[in-house]
Amino acid sequence: MLPTLVIPSACYHRMLKHIQACIPEEACGILGGKGMNVELVIPVTNREHSPVRFYMEPLELLHALETLESEQLEMNGIFHSHPTGPQIPSETDIKEFLYTGIPTLIWSYTDTGWVLRAFQICKGNYEEIGLYLE
Repeated sequence: MLPTLVIPSACYHRMLKHIQACIPEEACGILGGKGMNVELVIPVTNREHSPVRFYMEPLELLHALETLESEQLEMNGIFHSHPTGPQIPSETDIKEFLYTGIPTLIWSYTDTGWVLRAFQICKGNYEEIGLYLE
């Protein structure tokens, strides 16, 4: 059985607000919580300012990780958007992913609006995992 990441409504909407504010660029950030339960969303600036790739601003990422530590939370997800698709991890996402064991969430824009999906990326491949929105 695949793991399921649990996302409260407030966290879902915080991510959505961030990705919409970053259009046409990819948005990115990290999630914190305990186990598979998300409790905190920390948006991070995309240093690339690109619509097709992201690189988290290093100093902001450091501050985000310090925040998780001070709140006694673990990083339990990374999110970014694909404003023009695809709905799955890109070749670049897979090749450059550094956080084995941490789910990656991808927001993609479709004809019906934003879609959120979650994946585990490992050894050059990916597998979709469950999402439960509270």
